[in-house]
Amino acid sequence: MGFPLRSEFANENHGEAGSSEQCIDHRTDQTTFLLAPIITDLIRNTKRELYDVQQDVLEILDLE
Repeated sequence: MGFPLRSEFANENHGEAGSSEQCIDHRTDQTTFLLAPIITDLIRNTKRELYDVQQDVLEILDLE
């Protein structure tokens, strides 16, 4: 997708000495890691549906 799904802070314990910025980065990376496959599937399914509609239209036009 063009960006890493794991943070450079993934193995640190943020409960102790980690800065709040690092914790926010970690949570953002976790959210990205969880949502990336869902978003990818949504895009693929949308493209597939549009492709199916285009195929149907081309078949109808071909019959005429």
